[in-house]
Amino acid sequence: MINILKVIHFLVFSVLLQQVQCECKKNWQSYKNNCYFFAQNAKNFKKAEQHCLSLDSNLTSIEDTDERDWLIKTLDKSNGSSWSTWLGLKYESGSWKWTDGSRFNRSMAFWGDDQPSAILYAIRNRCAAMLSRDEGHWYNYNCIFTDMAYVCKRYVGPQLFVAPKGFMALDKTEKLALEVVTNMVISGKVVPKSKLNITVINGLSCSSRGVNCSREVPIKSNSYRKMQIGKLVGDLEKGSVITIKGRALPLARSFNVSFLINSTNIPLHMSARFNWSTDMNVLVMNSYLSGKWGKEERKDKTSFPFGAGQFFEMIITCTNKFFNMMINGDIHLSYKYRAPVAKIERVVAKGDVKLIEIRQM
Repeated sequence: MINILKVIHFLVFSVLLQQVQCECKKNWQSYKNNCYFFAQNAKNFKKAEQHCLSLDSNLTSIEDTDERDWLIKTLDKSNGSSWSTWLGLKYESGSWKWTDGSRFNRSMAFWGDDQPSAILYAIRNRCAAMLSRDEGHWYNYNCIFTDMAYVCKRYVGPQLFVAPKGFMALDKTEKLALEVVTNMVISGKVVPKSKLNITVINGLSCSSRGVNCSREVPIKSNSYRKMQIGKLVGDLEKGSVITIKGRALPLARSFNVSFLINSTNIPLHMSARFNWSTDMNVLVMNSYLSGKWGKEERKDKTSFPFGAGQFFEMIITCTNKFFNMMINGDIHLSYKYRAPVAKIERVVAKGDVKLIEIRQM
């Protein structure tokens, strides 16, 4: 019996793996749970990344030596002994980062001799490429003035973007682990929903102990004003939490999320500026009260937590005097109240963003 179950599980997993492999579009190549597009036309780093984003992907990251070796062999096979291609690796805020949000493991880096080049340390725009002339080792180049081929990479597993532990994003190894689960078993004493003592406090559904009161806020789109609106329930107070999940659009230039009192006052306005006016990867917070904007609070020295085409999660907690914000489980910001939070009625998003969920607790 046990052997039969093992065979069944193996067959089910094989079918699932084949389904994943078949999800790659025409002209894309599959490897494990990713699809790769090998672009031959040379572009600078920014234009290459923009093209990948338009294909719902990013410039390729390299997460382990197996993936690296597969890329090198595939490039050798299609290009012979001479090729160079952009990686999705860029130097920002004092460190190298993958543009698709993957973790950059320094110990796995495959830099060539004397790389990253000390000559380019003074240059702001530094990006990495892999070269056939040095067996696929990595070299850094100027992102703007260097054109070369590139590889786009798209993960084809489920788009999971919130983890159950500490609101951190799942890394791809954790996502893959979820995909092989084939059974769910519930054991022990189970309380039917009809017997739970559910109450409503301040408009929010609560458990019998009065904890974990929460409500998903419906999101309505106003196409004429290009806004997405969530109407809150009851008054905000100390301890209230608003969770906002969404995705920045590919080629995003900017978007903002605001708390509104009636239709004219904005006690909290957070603007994420990817490339807007003279701002590059800057967070700006402000308030609009009695017909006037207040003094901006700019977070240009904070690691920019958003990426074009990428998911995000904002958890905003009301304290005695501040909005405390945690973005993607990592970036922590505070903004002092400039108006009573109890009067806040709506959450509004505008710009290059798609809201997925607003939850009020």
